[in-house]
Amino acid sequence: MNPGALPERRNRLRKGTHRAWGARLLLAIICALMIPGLARANHPSPLPDDITTPNITYHVRYTNDTPPPAADTNYMPTAQAQNMANALDNSNASATGNPNGYHNGYVGLGFLAPDFNGAERSVQVFDCAMHGGCDSGNAPADRINMPAPGYRTATEACIRLVIGHELFHHVQYAYIAVNKWPQWGGCRLRWRCDSRAPAC
Repeated sequence: MNPGALPERRNRLRKGTHRAWGARLLLAIICALMIPGLARANHPSPLPDDITTPNITYHVRYTNDTPPPAADTNYMPTAQAQNMANALDNSNASATGNPNGYHNGYVGLGFLAPDFNGAERSVQVFDCAMHGGCDSGNAPADRINMPAPGYRTATEACIRLVIGHELFHHVQYAYIAVNKWPQWGGCRLRWRCDSRAPAC
């Protein structure tokens, strides 16, 4: 065997592996673009549909256009978006132990009002997967994000549970600025702090 042939053969194998990897990547991109749900996951901004709550003015922004199996994975039925709005603030009579939404419930327990960093109080409902994900929901400083695919058929109780969890993060932000959490010891506060919303 020629000693010089071994490095040359290794280089040919490497080039072949790189070509095969590149071809697989190109094929994956083409396939992803051909799947309608993935191709249309970029949500319109702002989301076209809006439910505004009656007392505290929360906006639940979503789209009820093109339901699956059609092309838009951002689709959320209006009734489910209304369940989200009702969990935050609704027109029922508020009573001790039975508030008309989480906002009044938290304030009624003596907490500061939820803080949205000066922005309008908003819930954005869309397919977060194409935008870095949002687990079963998340709470950046200026809004609540809810993944549409996870809540299209969820129960009202499930939606209420997760929205309440995410809204409580905004109660926490009223006490501590989002970017100051590490200086405060993260979640070692008097209330429970979960990094993930409960799954239902």
